[in-house]
Amino acid sequence: MRAKSDQSANEKVITPYQSFCLLVNTLIGVGILSFQRSIIQEVGPDAIWILLIGGLVTLAEVVILTKVMQRFSGNHIVGAVAQLGGKKKSQRSKTIMAIPFVLILAVIWFSALSFVSRMFGEVLITVVLPRTPLVVLMVVLLGVAAAVASNRLNVLVRFSEFLMPFLFLPLPWLFAVWVQEGDWNHFLPLFQVDWAHVFKGVAGSFLTFSGASVLFMFMGYYQQPQKAMQSHTIGVGFVTLIYWVTLLSTLAVFGAYEMNNLVWPSLDLITVLTVPGLILERLESAFLSIWMVTVFTTLLNLYGALVDGLMNGFQIKERYRPYVSWGLLPLLLLTAHAPTNVFQVFRWGEWSGWLEPITIVIVLLCLFLLSLLRGRQNQGRQADAST
Repeated sequence: MRAKSDQSANEKVITPYQSFCLLVNTLIGVGILSFQRSIIQEVGPDAIWILLIGGLVTLAEVVILTKVMQRFSGNHIVGAVAQLGGKKKSQRSKTIMAIPFVLILAVIWFSALSFVSRMFGEVLITVVLPRTPLVVLMVVLLGVAAAVASNRLNVLVRFSEFLMPFLFLPLPWLFAVWVQEGDWNHFLPLFQVDWAHVFKGVAGSFLTFSGASVLFMFMGYYQQPQKAMQSHTIGVGFVTLIYWVTLLSTLAVFGAYEMNNLVWPSLDLITVLTVPGLILERLESAFLSIWMVTVFTTLLNLYGALVDGLMNGFQIKERYRPYVSWGLLPLLLLTAHAPTNVFQVFRWGEWSGWLEPITIVIVLLCLFLLSLLRGRQNQGRQADAST
């Protein structure tokens, strides 16, 4: 009798549009409030075109990841490793082969979850709730994420699909601020940095788009994996557009020099917008609400990928999913609360951002080597059979 977790793993619940929503909601996260400062510190106004190169590098990463996973008949990372294990090996042996892949990805997702929840709490304490204990905010956020992740994957997908339209709302605001307060002279001078700074700027831009590693799990649930390339490409393009418009608007209003003194440039950008007739005040509160939705969907997708990876990697039955989800909560809270100040949190975010692309390269390289070894073994068997 097949385990219920196996049945859940074989369900194809994600449509092409939902895959687009999942990728966009994962790539746009907590960095949307502060990414401009780190890039402009390195390259100044040249961040205008260097950010686009970072988006192209992210697109190349997503394309390669998608191509590799499509070769495994729509399986996630656990199913792909099991497929490489061949038919003669037992299911237990295939599971043991997949565990290292699951663990290395779990470290990435766990670190990202801790960083996002801590950064979320720091922003709320600074802007909205200065007297609320930090741990309370993180408990509420991670608790809701754990509750959603304890359900089947289709619930998580519905959340991302439902919250996707909210990401379009800040764009008119950003253009309005740009028109009202922007100065085109802040975009100059261009092409003044050397190649060393260009490389650092592209690397910093690339780290802004962290989150593509969740595709290792979610692609196993696509209804039409052959259409994944289109939805993923459009998703990365949409994310790049949002980051680029945010960067241009912030740079036009504050300039490269002033940006070095801002902790949350995106929030400061919204505060300078005025509505004719004073119909609306405190627009940063509305913008922060939209950002909360964005961060929440990022947490949901990371949490869902982490729980589902552990469930499939260790062959845990579906009825134990809530225990896995809630069991991770105390560990996440302890890890997120470990940094003593916001500057340590920023350094943690940089470390976590670098760790993800390195991990993606390692996993893809291992899959390639295993498939190459598998192909040689099949050729050897065919040669023996012919003789």
